[in-house]
Amino acid sequence: MILRASVLSALLLVGLGAVPKHSVSANDKRMQDNLVSVIEKQTNKKVRILEIKPLKSSQDLKMVVIEDPDTKYNIPLVVSKDGNLVIGLSNIFFSNKSEDVKLVAETNQKIQALNATQQNSAKLNAIFNEIPADYAIELPSTNAENKDKILYIVSDPMCPHCQKELTKLRDHLKENTVRMVVVGWLGVNSAKKAALIQEEMAKARARGASVEDKISILEKIYSTQYDINAQKEPEDLRTKVENTTKKIFESGVIKGVPFLYHYKA
Repeated sequence: MILRASVLSALLLVGLGAVPKHSVSANDKRMQDNLVSVIEKQTNKKVRILEIKPLKSSQDLKMVVIEDPDTKYNIPLVVSKDGNLVIGLSNIFFSNKSEDVKLVAETNQKIQALNATQQNSAKLNAIFNEIPADYAIELPSTNAENKDKILYIVSDPMCPHCQKELTKLRDHLKENTVRMVVVGWLGVNSAKKAALIQEEMAKARARGASVEDKISILEKIYSTQYDINAQKEPEDLRTKVENTTKKIFESGVIKGVPFLYHYKA
């Protein structure tokens, strides 16, 4: 199947992580090289391979996720084991193995959500550019090569899904610099916790706290064991939290938390 440049850019975004950095077999390396070469010949684009998943229904095919170098979209493909045949992965997928069906379905769900985010990148950039510099919690990437890659995470400390997402923070830092935007979206206790985080982070910045120190603050206040009633609320910061939360959600672009966005300059 010929993937022309316009088709490659139009294929949908999927949010999957990078290929694990372990050794690959000679056959896998050959497959990856062939895949990159086939696409480059057809599109004049040198793509990056992000993820490779075997398909249980056929040893001759794999599901591969690549990154378009221009749009930074992640594109799902079905690829032959030698990398010489490349087929765009669509919603129409049947297999006698339920594991394969589940894998593709989950991938396409991520595609739809994250593609919508990418389409709104200009609006999202405007939203995040208006957030005060001292409000977003900046956590530099632990990998010097990735310090300029910015991942915004909008998060509510009372949200169970946000609490779960927080456990992935150190993994995110391997690939991106993270800017945490803690909001009070889910009610009074959310706003109070967000204000307390602002207070703690101001002190942390003043003393030159490390990234790990800042993560510890987030983990402490996000914890369901944290006694919020025993804390005195900083009213001025509560107002700041409420104003920032309102600005983020009144646009209608961001509709829930946690919300992750790779900033596009």
